[in-house]
Amino acid sequence: MMHNIASARFANPGDSQAVIATHTNGSEFQTSVDSDVEGGIVAFLADGGTVGAYVEPIRSKDELLLYAADKRWQVETGGITVAGIAIPTDDRAKLLINGASLGMADTDTAMFVSGTTAAELTGAQFTAFNSAIIAHVQACFAVQSVVMADIESDTITTTAEIDAADWP
Repeated sequence: MMHNIASARFANPGDSQAVIATHTNGSEFQTSVDSDVEGGIVAFLADGGTVGAYVEPIRSKDELLLYAADKRWQVETGGITVAGIAIPTDDRAKLLINGASLGMADTDTAMFVSGTTAAELTGAQFTAFNSAIIAHVQACFAVQSVVMADIESDTITTTAEIDAADWP
């Protein structure tokens, strides 16, 4: 079969369909392993070509620092579980829980709904939730500061290493 592909590698980690192919003229394009366009990846594979492993692009320190900040925000706002109850930690939820913890006496009660769970909680429970959220947010910033230092010292050089950090 005729093809115009010099090499190919997977485009995304864990994705066995999307492929970055390098044309014989040196240009790159994205395709899929089952693309049957004339001169495409199917012909390349039929001629004995193989698709190489995903290779993470080299990123600048600034790009890695931005990625780390976004990762911290994703973890920070991704929620926590306290006493078996899923607690949202997006900015709105943090405000509402903080307000309840500050505005309620320990024995006052109010409804709390998170996902499919509804429960009547005391002011003391809202205060415990608020404290857990504060600890979670601070833990996220602590990990981010370590990651940032590791990026600056070239200990961390990939987004995969940022993802693998000890996020709460």
